[in-house]
Amino acid sequence: MGAPEEICEYPTNGFVADFIGETNLLPGEVEDLDPTIHVSPSAGLTVDGGWIEDGLRVCDRAVASIRPEKI
Repeated sequence: MGAPEEICEYPTNGFVADFIGETNLLPGEVEDLDPTIHVSPSAGLTVDGGWIEDGLRVCDRAVASIRPEKI
């Protein structure tokens, strides 16, 4: 629950991100958390300006959600 902008920009999980609108869900592994989030699928990907779920650490499996308008 929250404001539409908050839910769209900071979904609590992959289901919410996909349900709210178009998104690209890219599974991978967390490589670094500071100052940007680095999620490494088969090819390297840097998600800049994102947020990360509480408790997630380097080497954890993760899913990056990237909205088409942010690309």
